[in-house]
Amino acid sequence: MKRYEWTEEAIALLGTMPDRKLAEKLGVSLAVVRGRRIKEGIARSGSKKRHKWTKEELALLGTDTDQRIADRLGLDRIQVMNKRIYEEIQAFTPRPEPKDTALKYKDLLGTDTDKKIGKKIGCSTARVTQLRKELGIAAYSKSSEVVWGNSDDALLGTMSDRKVAGVLGLSASRVMQRRHKLGIDPYRKSPTPHKPRQSKLAEFPVWERVIDIDQPQFFEVISEAYMARFGKRLTYGELSKLTYWSVSRLQKWFTSGTAQQPLQLQVRHHIYLAIKLFVSGLNGPQSA
Repeated sequence: MKRYEWTEEAIALLGTMPDRKLAEKLGVSLAVVRGRRIKEGIARSGSKKRHKWTKEELALLGTDTDQRIADRLGLDRIQVMNKRIYEEIQAFTPRPEPKDTALKYKDLLGTDTDKKIGKKIGCSTARVTQLRKELGIAAYSKSSEVVWGNSDDALLGTMSDRKVAGVLGLSASRVMQRRHKLGIDPYRKSPTPHKPRQSKLAEFPVWERVIDIDQPQFFEVISEAYMARFGKRLTYGELSKLTYWSVSRLQKWFTSGTAQQPLQLQVRHHIYLAIKLFVSGLNGPQSA
């Protein structure tokens, strides 16, 4: 298909009348007119002016949920989400709740009296005692201290406290107490080196390739890019999770036949960006 050559006169008509009417006037498809108007940043005829993002507003993206930022700025959630995806900003992920104070210092339990440990970590004696019992750690007792040899101490930190306890015939809590007394760090397995995942953005089809192809073909193109990245086809269910459109709506857009519904260009662009950024690992904490 020959690309339409836009003249200054034709560009000046954008936004002065409905896109469909202008498309008929210029003898081009509706998608061509809409695509050019969006590219020029011109609002559609009879609509509100396009929102101009300030530096302060852009700085908010990704710092909270899209809905909360939208409420704060007086915008729709989809507007905020589209802008965040366009700017390649990761979705907001809530921080995990802080852990219980006593649980954070569980390695200290049983190495001294519950009262002294509670004062040391700023926790009540009752909470320290409760957690120690829940974890099956024996209470501290001077009368039950074990006589440790140099060979016994040499095992501390070289394997888990439970394994050392099995070798020496002691409880894991006794081994933990001795290790803390000597200032030896607990045993930790060396992490497996992580090979960074290479970005697949370079293989993703450019927007100009999919802007005006038919809807089922558009779905096939993005599905092929998804398969190249994850080794499986893109389902309507997965696409629904990524774009927040229902499965039934997606089926009506991308299933051929008389029941097929038209797909607006801005929605097509949103779906395109969502898949593109998910393939690159920028669109939130989801995983394929």
